[in-house]
Amino acid sequence: MIEPAGCSEPTALPDAAFEPSPAAATDFVLHPDAVRLWRWQGWLIAVAFAIPGVFVNLLRGEPYAALVSLPFPLAVGLLLTAYSRAYAARFACALLHDGLLLTRGVFWRAEVFVPRARIQHTELHSGPIARHYGISNLHIHTAGTQLGKVEVKGLAQRDAAELRDRLLDRYGRRDEV
Repeated sequence: MIEPAGCSEPTALPDAAFEPSPAAATDFVLHPDAVRLWRWQGWLIAVAFAIPGVFVNLLRGEPYAALVSLPFPLAVGLLLTAYSRAYAARFACALLHDGLLLTRGVFWRAEVFVPRARIQHTELHSGPIARHYGISNLHIHTAGTQLGKVEVKGLAQRDAAELRDRLLDRYGRRDEV
C-alpha cells in the first residue's frame, strides 16, 4: 500500500461515527391516554364475552352457572389490561435523518426500520372514541412486499400529523423524481 508522504497508519473510524447522533433523532411517545383507551377496549371485549353466557344461563334459571361463566371474561379483561401496559412500556418510535425506527411488541418483539426512500404514502386513522381523546394511528405504506404497511398506534393526533409530514418531508425539498 502506498502512503502519502507525512501520513502515518490509517486509523479506523469508531463505530459511533456511523450511528446517528441523539440530536438528529426525534422521539415520538404514546399519547398519555392511549393505555387507558386500550384498557377500556379490553374490558369491553371481556364484557362482550361475558354477556352471552350469563344471559343464556339466567334464561335457563341457573344463576350459579351464570356466576361460573364470569371468570373467563374477567381473566380476558385482566390479560388485555396487562398487555396494553406492557406494550406501552416497550414502545419506542424515533424519527432519524434517513427513516423511522420503531420498536414494539410484548411477546414477539420487533424492531422495524422504514427508510424514507421506501415510503409510498401515509394515512392517519382514529375512531370516534380515540378522536375524542386526541389519539391517532399512523399507517405507513412502503414500496415492499414483506412489510408493505407499518402501523404506529396510540400517538397524539398532533404528533402523528407531525411525524407524517416529517417522514414525507412535506415542507423541505421537492421530490426529485
